[in-house]
Amino acid sequence: MSRSMYTKNLISLIEKHEHSYPHNRPTGTRRGYAGGLLGFFALFVDDNYTAEEFKETIRGYMATLRQEIALAESDDVIVKLSSREVICYDILFVLSELELIGTVTGKLNVSTGMDSVVDKDVSINENVDVIMKKTVDVAEESMGADEFVNVTESDAGVSEADSTEWEIV
Repeated sequence: MSRSMYTKNLISLIEKHEHSYPHNRPTGTRRGYAGGLLGFFALFVDDNYTAEEFKETIRGYMATLRQEIALAESDDVIVKLSSREVICYDILFVLSELELIGTVTGKLNVSTGMDSVVDKDVSINENVDVIMKKTVDVAEESMGADEFVNVTESDAGVSEADSTEWEIV
């Protein structure tokens, strides 16, 4: 398949999923969805299509979106184009994270890299102590609906064995 065909398919994929994309959800949710789009797209590319070419394609599409936003005459069109730009940013972020942890090198072979992102032995077990010891001070008035307060053992006044009695604040 030619590069222009990949570009056309990628833009089509973004436009099709624009309506179901979780724009008003937390960043982690959006980027998880973007990772799914990236993985889905990676299933249909051949071995000659590299991650760098993919990033160039996304950046080119984003530049086109910005030009269209500048020329747009209605707020509805601006919102629609801006939402596509957010999807592109999130996809680029996910790809950069995959490259950072070394699961995507050269070829756009994301399907094997996704296992490393969600592998519980790698991502959770190494960081459990950090999460359990970290304290977070959050003023109640600054909390949103999707924010949580980390209750440490010293805050709860109970041992780790009694953690079943802890309450979510």
